[in-house]
Amino acid sequence: QAQFILRAACNSNYHRAIIVGGVHIANWLIGQSNVMGVDKNRIETYAKEIGADAGEMLDAFGKMPEISQAKFEEVLDLLWLMAKKLSTLGHNNLLLAKDIAERKDAQTRITHLNSVLLAIRDVNQLIVVEKDRDRLIRKACDILLETRGYEAVWFGLMGDAGNFAAVVGSGVMYPVSAKR
Repeated sequence: QAQFILRAACNSNYHRAIIVGGVHIANWLIGQSNVMGVDKNRIETYAKEIGADAGEMLDAFGKMPEISQAKFEEVLDLLWLMAKKLSTLGHNNLLLAKDIAERKDAQTRITHLNSVLLAIRDVNQLIVVEKDRDRLIRKACDILLETRGYEAVWFGLMGDAGNFAAVVGSGVMYPVSAKR
């Protein structure tokens, strides 16, 4: 923790933002180097400000190398280029992930619509050839089971009294009666 605190005390203005899709997601910090000529008094004062152990901070401070302002800015420029590239790559990856998700959703919708069209086509073909009403309804139920993947399909034909005059189904696990 002392090393992190020293970064804040010595180099608080030396970081680059990592931005993805216009959103600031992180900072990239340059640390563990003394560029600004911070002295031991500043470290002790900062330790008191944040409630840290001054001795630990001074030990960590003593291990930090000093570098010139020019070298530090050179490193900072490289860091900026790298952060900018990471931000661009991250944004591009987000766009690709969104595109892939949209394509998967579209493919799912296409598959669904194709199965609906297949069911309609097969029932239409059945209507042309089947003349018996009950067989037509039962076979239409079978087609819907096969093409749409339903567990059960049933048709109820309403009578004049508002109840079911006939009920025909496929895949029904329980008896279906006209009394329902």
